Amino acid sequence: MHGYDVSPRKFCWFMDDEEMLIHIEENYTQFLVAMTGVYRAAHFMFPREVELHNAKLFSEKILQKSLSGSDTRNNPAIMTDLQKQIEHELGLPWLSRMDHLEHRMYLERSKGYNLQMGKTSSCSLLDSKFAIQLAAELFTNRQMLYESELEELKKWSKDSGLSSMGFGREKTTSCYFLTATAVTLPLQSDLRKVVARCAILVTVIDDFFDEKGSEDELESLTKAVQGWEGEGLSGHCKVIFDALDNLVRDISFKALSQHGYDAKSLLQDMWRETFESWLKESDWSRKRHAPTITEYLEVAAISIAIQVMTLPACFLVIPQVPKHILTSRYSPITKLTMITSRLLNDIHSYQKEIHGGKFNMVLLYVKENQGATNEDSIEHISKIIERKEREFLEIYMDDAYAGFPNEWKELHLGTFKSFRMLFDTTNAFDSPTALVQSISDAFYNPLVMDSRSTFSSREETLLKPMKERWSHPRKKYTDDDLLIKSGNRSERKHGTIPQNSRMLTMNINRRWSSKTWSISRRRSSTIALMCPSINSRVLSKI
Repeated sequence: MHGYDVSPRKFCWFMDDEEMLIHIEENYTQFLVAMTGVYRAAHFMFPREVELHNAKLFSEKILQKSLSGSDTRNNPAIMTDLQKQIEHELGLPWLSRMDHLEHRMYLERSKGYNLQMGKTSSCSLLDSKFAIQLAAELFTNRQMLYESELEELKKWSKDSGLSSMGFGREKTTSCYFLTATAVTLPLQSDLRKVVARCAILVTVIDDFFDEKGSEDELESLTKAVQGWEGEGLSGHCKVIFDALDNLVRDISFKALSQHGYDAKSLLQDMWRETFESWLKESDWSRKRHAPTITEYLEVAAISIAIQVMTLPACFLVIPQVPKHILTSRYSPITKLTMITSRLLNDIHSYQKEIHGGKFNMVLLYVKENQGATNEDSIEHISKIIERKEREFLEIYMDDAYAGFPNEWKELHLGTFKSFRMLFDTTNAFDSPTALVQSISDAFYNPLVMDSRSTFSSREETLLKPMKERWSHPRKKYTDDDLLIKSGNRSERKHGTIPQNSRMLTMNINRRWSSKTWSISRRRSSTIALMCPSINSRVLSKI
C-alpha cells in the first residue's frame, strides 16, 4: 500500500516445497495465523501473479478446513477470536469492505482478543486503553458528522424535488452511506456530498428512463441536456434538468473559486454522453433489440454513470485537471471502474432485465454462445471481473502511475468498493432491507465497548481538549476535528501511515521457518489497513 515493489515470491516460497505443504495440511492449526496472512495478501493480487494465486487457493483450503474441522474446537477460549477473523477474511473480499464499518468491527472486538502467542502469531499493538477509547471517541464523532451531512442531503433532495417524484427508488440515505463509508479518508465533507448528490440524481434519472418517462419525454429531456437549455420542459423533466443544472453550476463554481479553473464544460459533456447512453438503452428496450456484446458494453459502461458520480468530486481536490482528462475520454482507472461496476450490476440484475424486456451482459453472452446457460455466462463474467479487479489494484497501488493524483485514486477506490459491496452476492441496492443494518451501524448505533475500560489521569489530560471541542453545543463538526493533529500535515492529508506505525506493522510479519514468511511493506501494510486494531489508521484516519 506504500508503493514498495515486492515479488510474491517473498511469501509464496513454500508452495514449491511439497513436504512443507503436506506438513502444513497435517498440522494446519499451527499455521492458521500464517495462512491468514497469506490469504490477506492475496486480496491485493496483481495480473500475472500465478504464484500468489496458487498460494491463495492453498491458504483458503487450510482456513476453510479450520472452520469445518473439529480440531479448532479443542481450545475454544483460544481459537474463538481467530476463527472470527478467518470467517471475516473468507467471507468478504477487501474490495467489498467499507472502511467505516471495518473500523467499528475491530474497535468492538478490541475489548478482549484472546489469541495464543506463538511463532506464527502476533498480538494486538494497541493494548493501551487510551488508544482504543480515543479511537472509539473518533468513531462516535465521525458518526455525528455523517448524520449531520445526511440530514443536509435529505433537505437538498426534498428542496430540489427529487425525493418527491412519485416513482422509482428513494435512495438518498443509501447513496450517502456508500459514499461516506467506503473510504473514510482523505475525502472531505464537500467531496462526500458532491459524490452523494450525483449518485442520488443518477438513481432518479435512471428510474425515469427505465419506468416512468414516455418516449417523447425522454427524447425532450436528452435534447435539453445536449443543448443545456431547459426552456420548454415541464413536470418530471423540468425537475430533473433544474436539479442537474444547479448541481453542475455548484460544482463548477467551487472548482473555479478553489482552484481557478472552470470545469463546467467537462461536466456538461460527461452528462450529455450519459444521457445519450440512457436514451440508447431505452430505445433498445422499446424495440426489443439485442445489440452485440461489443455494442452493449460501449453503451453500458457509460450508462452505469460511474464517471458522473466520481469525476466531479475529483475536480475539487487538486489545483488543475490532469492533461490526459482534457485530451482523452477517460483514464484507465476510470474505465476499469466503469466496466467492472457494469458487469457486477449485470450479474445480479439480469432476471429483472428479462421482465423488463431488456438485454444485459449475462443474457447477451448466452445469446452469442450456443448451448451456454445463464450460469455459464455468470462464471465467464465473474472471471472478467476478477481480472479487472487485479488491473485496478495494480494501478491504484502504483505510485508511478503517470498523471493521476492519489486523491483521484482514493475517490475511484471508494466508488469501486461501493459497487463491489452492493453486488457481492446479490443486488443490495434494490433490496429494501439489505443495507438497513449496515446503515444503522454506520450512522446511528453506538459502539458496544468494554465499560470497564478507563483512562489514566495522564490519558484523561491528553484527551480533555478534544472532548471539550467535540462536545461544544454550537460546534459544527468538520473533518479536521476527527483527525489527531500529527506533526506532519501531509501524512494526514495523503493518508500515509507514520514511520513508527510502519515499524509496528512490520512486527506482524513473523518468520515461521528459517526462510522468511514476511509480507513486505507493500503487502504487509495492507494487513494494517484492514485491521485498525493493529494500526495507527484507527487513530489518525477514522
